[in-house]
Amino acid sequence: MGKFFDTNVEADYLDEYLFTRCMDINYAGLWNNHHSTFNTINWHDDATIPSESEFNSKLAELTAEYESTKYGRDRAPAYPPIKDQLDMLYWDKVNGTDNWQDVIAKVKADNPKP
Repeated sequence: MGKFFDTNVEADYLDEYLFTRCMDINYAGLWNNHHSTFNTINWHDDATIPSESEFNSKLAELTAEYESTKYGRDRAPAYPPIKDQLDMLYWDKVNGTDNWQDVIAKVKADNPKP
């Protein structure tokens, strides 16, 4: 899926997380430390430093992607454990029922895609 499908970051750390992910994805190997603001990035001497507006544009793209995959992060803990799902599938087949489909459909309905 996306870069963030399996990622659930506490709200207090979200900005820091996205800032760091933006650095890792777009500027890997060009920096070694930061304090969550563009002006505090320690760039390597040989790095081509982007403009602040270019960086902010990339950060906005990453933030939008993270927000667009929220449904997946919300769904993941709502699904039953895989062991229980497999048990439901087995007994649905044996009994001719649709319990598993009903459970999955409810999780999806409660956490729709945007």
